Amino acid sequence: MYEYLDHEDIAKLLKIDSKRNLDYENFFNAKVEEQKNTTDKQEALKAADVWENMFKEDRKMLLEVLNKFPDR
Repeated sequence: MYEYLDHEDIAKLLKIDSKRNLDYENFFNAKVEEQKNTTDKQEALKAADVWENMFKEDRKMLLEVLNKFPDR
C-alpha cells in the first residue's frame, strides 16, 4: 500500500478510519434517533445535510486514494 500512496493519502485513510468504530457508530445512531424525535424539522434537515456532506467527503477521499492504485 505504501508503494502507491503518499503521506497525504495515508492521512485521508486514517481520518476516515478514525470515524469507523463502535463509539462513533453509537454516537451517529443516537444523533439519528434524536433527530427523528425532534419537532424542529428545519434543525433535523440541517443535521441530515451535515451528515450527508461528511459521508460525501469521505467517499470523495476514498475514491481519490483508490485512483492511486494501478488497475488490475
